[in-house]
Amino acid sequence: MIMDDVKWDADIISMSFGYPNNQIYGGAELEKAIEHADLNNVLLFAAASNSGANLHRAHPAREPAVLDVHATDSRGSRSKFSPTALANYRNIATVSEDAEPLFPIRRRDTQTKDGRVEPKSGTPFPTLILV
Repeated sequence: MIMDDVKWDADIISMSFGYPNNQIYGGAELEKAIEHADLNNVLLFAAASNSGANLHRAHPAREPAVLDVHATDSRGSRSKFSPTALANYRNIATVSEDAEPLFPIRRRDTQTKDGRVEPKSGTPFPTLILV
């Protein structure tokens, strides 16, 4: 997908996902695609992590070519699930706690019993909002 985005002259790619490490199915292809996008001056954004200060940044957010996106509450304070900012690092964040999904995939996952859209939280949401 990322390779296609580069071929189609994308300027920005949003990766609203993260894994504990790069030892995943398709990890080598993802690494190659990120490198290819970076060499073609495509801006890459990825969800930082939903593990707070307990774990490292997720992969691919911790890759040097990728800007990792953190979450804040409505006052701009770091969300509990967002990783701690690192000194001398690009720490990008935007408001995203209790965000209403922009395009619910399955209504039962995003609606309450009375039909209201259920707010969600996590670093994938600020990645979409920021990009």
